[in-house]
Amino acid sequence: MTNKEFLDAQPKGAIITNKKVLSALKRKGLIYGYSQWGYLEDTNPHYLNDEGRVECGMLRYLFPNGNANGIDEVTFKSKDEMNEKLGAYYCEIEYMGHRFATKYLDGCFNAYLQKVSEGKGESVSPTMSVWGAIV
Repeated sequence: MTNKEFLDAQPKGAIITNKKVLSALKRKGLIYGYSQWGYLEDTNPHYLNDEGRVECGMLRYLFPNGNANGIDEVTFKSKDEMNEKLGAYYCEIEYMGHRFATKYLDGCFNAYLQKVSEGKGESVSPTMSVWGAIV
């Protein structure tokens, strides 16, 4: 089964842990990495604040511009430059006509990849749980 066939068969809202799909997304630079259990690995890009000190940005899982490769070695000149080059903190990526976002499952410290829609159609919207994780 190809990646396209697999993704076409998945319903909206499905959690994607298929290693072939995750590997393809990593090679394209759309995700930073993934674990053997199928959750996404995060990275914490750095930027310089107004005083010239290095600060950590928020954890990033998805890279809509396809530039996740080598992000650990990059310090951006400002927070605005970081957001411009990496995309907004909450973002979606598109692959083979499907859109994906992150979803935290109960008890997980890292997010999983969730299929949120096909193409530009209606998407699954994240909501906040009692525990503060996106569900």
